[in-house]
Amino acid sequence: MLREAERVVLGDPFDDKTLLGPLNNESVAAKMDRHMDDPRARGARILAGGRRRAGMPTDLYYEFTVVDAVPTDSLLSREESFGPVVPIITGRDEDDLLRTANDDKLGLQGAVFTRSMTSAFRFIEQMEVGQVVVNESNNWWDINMPFGGAGARSTGWGRPLDDTDRRIIAILQADGRRPYSQLAEHLGIPASSVRYRVRRLEENGVLQIVGIANPLTIGFDRFAMVGIKVRPGTAREVCRRLGELPETSYVIMTAGQYDVMAEVICRDTEHFTDLVNERMHHIDGITATESFFVLEVHKLAYGWGVDQVESLSLDPAVPAEPPG
Repeated sequence: MLREAERVVLGDPFDDKTLLGPLNNESVAAKMDRHMDDPRARGARILAGGRRRAGMPTDLYYEFTVVDAVPTDSLLSREESFGPVVPIITGRDEDDLLRTANDDKLGLQGAVFTRSMTSAFRFIEQMEVGQVVVNESNNWWDINMPFGGAGARSTGWGRPLDDTDRRIIAILQADGRRPYSQLAEHLGIPASSVRYRVRRLEENGVLQIVGIANPLTIGFDRFAMVGIKVRPGTAREVCRRLGELPETSYVIMTAGQYDVMAEVICRDTEHFTDLVNERMHHIDGITATESFFVLEVHKLAYGWGVDQVESLSLDPAVPAEPPG
C-alpha cells in the first residue's frame, strides 16, 4: 500500500503526469481534516499523507493518505470522507471482518479481495451493501446492473427496506422475544447480521420492540380517542405539544372532520378530565375537542405493514428468551 502511495503524483489535473488533483471544495477538505484529527487523537498511525500540501495553487490539494489501526467507531470509519484516504482496519478472521464491514450505516457498495471462491461468495451473500465487487476496487460498477444501497442504510436511494428486513420485522411482530440465534437460523444469515439489522431498524425509527398491554386490564379505565380541531397553520405544533403529554400514546394529523387525532390513556374520569380541561385545552391552537371512550377492546394488533411470511410458523415450543 505504501509503495503504491509513493507513486501517486498530486498536482495540476491538466498535467498528464498527475494522478491526483484537488478536492472538490473547502467543505470536503475540512471534512478530511476532521477525519484525520479524530483517528490521530485516538492512536491511529498516519503512514502517508494526512494533510493538505503547502505551496499548491489552492488549499484543496490533499496528499494521498494511508492510516493504520483506525478505530472502528472513528469518523474515518463511520463516515464517507470523499477524499484520497485508505483507512486500514484489521480483523482476526473472516467473521470479524464481516462484523466490521456491516457495523455502520453505510451500505452502497463493497469489495473483497481473496483467492478463495468460497470466501468470495460468503462476502457477496453476507456483506450488507447494494453490490459486492470481487478482486476489483469498489469505484467500478456495471451501469447495466440495478444500483442502490442495502436496505435502510444511509447510502443509496430507493431501498429503504429489503426482503430480509421485512421478514425480520414480520417475525418480531409475531413475537418480539425471538432470540437472534433463532432468527438467524431460520433466515440463513449470521446472528451478527440479524443483530445489526434489528439495531439499524430501531435507530432509523422503523422498528420498536416493546411489550403491548390492554390498558383496560391493567388499571387504566379511561381509554379514549380525542378528535381535535385547531386553528389553521398550527396542526404540527399542536401535534408536537400533544406528543409531550405522558397520557398520549398515538398522535396523528388527519384529513376530515378533525385536524388531529390523539389516543389517550388515563387512570379514571378525574384523570381524564384534568388532562382534557387543564392541559390539552391550554395548548395554543386547539379550538375544540370531541372524545370517544373505548368500552371494550376486541382487537389490539401491531402486525400491519408487512406481508404474512412463512417465518411466522416458527416452532412455538422454543422457550422465549431476550433477543441476542
